[in-house]
Amino acid sequence: RSSAASDVYKRQEYGATLRSDMAFLLSGRGFRKPKAWSLISPRTFFVSFSKNSKPQKGDKNAILFSALKHQTPLTLRELLEFGQEPSKWTFLMSAQFLQRELPIRIAKRVRELERLPHGLANVPSIIRLIALYTHSFWELMEFDEIKTEVEEQRFTTVLEKILEAHSTVREHIADGLQELVEQKKLEGKPLSERADLRPYLDSFYLTRIGLRLLAGQHVKLHSKNEGYVGIIQRECYPIKIAKEAAEDAADMCRLNYGEAPKVIFLGDQSIHFPYVPSHLCDRILLFYFRHVGYR
Repeated sequence: RSSAASDVYKRQEYGATLRSDMAFLLSGRGFRKPKAWSLISPRTFFVSFSKNSKPQKGDKNAILFSALKHQTPLTLRELLEFGQEPSKWTFLMSAQFLQRELPIRIAKRVRELERLPHGLANVPSIIRLIALYTHSFWELMEFDEIKTEVEEQRFTTVLEKILEAHSTVREHIADGLQELVEQKKLEGKPLSERADLRPYLDSFYLTRIGLRLLAGQHVKLHSKNEGYVGIIQRECYPIKIAKEAAEDAADMCRLNYGEAPKVIFLGDQSIHFPYVPSHLCDRILLFYFRHVGYR
């Protein structure tokens, strides 16, 4: 072949193999070394998403490529140790990390919502929820690189607004499920009992906790609270949290069903450890009470 014809052939081959690679990655079947990498440098492929350039707002590929990146795993102990003695340097380092990390995690949540099965991804409440996450993604992507204390404070304000906006996520999911049930009834295709959405929603809620933990920890480090490092309580007593949650769940159960089951607490009630109190057992107890109420 001539040189020009050879270049055209290579571009066509690259385009075909790239589409195959992307289809495989988005199918959720795992990871393989993309065949296109042997045809062209990965750096060339991701050039539009380099540190020196920003994707244009509304570019769907930006969320796609961010979702394909690996998120950084962090333990509660690492967050606790990092925030023990907060300073201007601590805030700046945390903000710079979150500016890189949060768009990746938010993009993954968008992809999870878009993949919800049985038509759930297409009901109005879930579409609004996807739009909410997409808006938050672009808020972070368009924020200038954080280099000063003033920029860090502005970034923290953005995180506060995002956390507030995302406080209604569970309501959006609940409304979406109700809309799906009603939609299936109107179509004459009631939702089958085998259409179990729990694994998908459980996965979404679990990963959402990590996102809110990182953002909430950064925000709360700016305010001193005795016994806490950010949102992490140094000595969290599970028994105390469980009793408070049991009382709240019992009140809701009595309101809806007229009575509530008795809760018996067993084990060593003096145990304590560093943890985020709001992540303990309130939802578990509420679901348990509701199940007993139905019975």
